[in-house]
Amino acid sequence: MTVMLPGDDWQAVLRTNLDGTFHICRSAVFGMIKRRRGAVVTLSSISRISGNPGQPNYSAAKAGICGFTKALAREVGRYGVRANTVAPGFIDTEMTRAVPDEVLLRAVERTALARLGRAEEVADLVGFLVSERASFITRPDHWNRWRTDPLMTS
Repeated sequence: MTVMLPGDDWQAVLRTNLDGTFHICRSAVFGMIKRRRGAVVTLSSISRISGNPGQPNYSAAKAGICGFTKALAREVGRYGVRANTVAPGFIDTEMTRAVPDEVLLRAVERTALARLGRAEEVADLVGFLVSERASFITRPDHWNRWRTDPLMTS
């Protein structure tokens, strides 16, 4: 619960997710601008829209990554550099295996495919976005909205 979240926990998650994204992108994009080509893909989460109860820090950090990437895309596009965000729903990882079964079951029931995503599926999308086949795609939010968000009903 937000009122019980220690400030250090808030800061640690923002430093890892949002600050980490900023520092890596800043370092990588400099060379891309000099070469006048390149692609950046940041990773966010569907929780940036729906929020995760008990994880306001994670939801805020992931929302921040999306805003950061949109701004970055506008800044560097004129130099031939693309920037996109991938914001998947629940993916079968060590982290989601720690989620209580009843929470995970509800999340799976809200997905169109009635299953968790696989890390390989996210990696395939990222691979496409950095490829030349995606040379005109920049700034959109790539996420699975269809029935993964309890606020989205259609």
